[in-house]
Amino acid sequence: MPVIEFVFYSTFKRIAGEKKISREVGPTVKDAIEALVEEFGSEMEDLLIDSTGILKRNLIFSLNGTDIRKLKRLKTSLKPGDTISLVQAVAGGSDYPSI
Repeated sequence: MPVIEFVFYSTFKRIAGEKKISREVGPTVKDAIEALVEEFGSEMEDLLIDSTGILKRNLIFSLNGTDIRKLKRLKTSLKPGDTISLVQAVAGGSDYPSI
């Protein structure tokens, strides 16, 4: 099983308690997600997975700088030394009328 690095931003960093961690995970991105949920519990799961069991759309989930949606998504293979970065995308606007 590969040892990979996770890099957390925003809320993910708060849950993990640090910006970077290295962990031994299974051979796919899906295994990496399952490892995070197992270690950090329901708060991490709620940020990662929607009610239908798929990754939430508001995530920037990259493997070595490439969005996993451009790869094989959850089936993407991992190798030792890979880096997964997790960012919760923020969107929105203002309640003020445009000028």
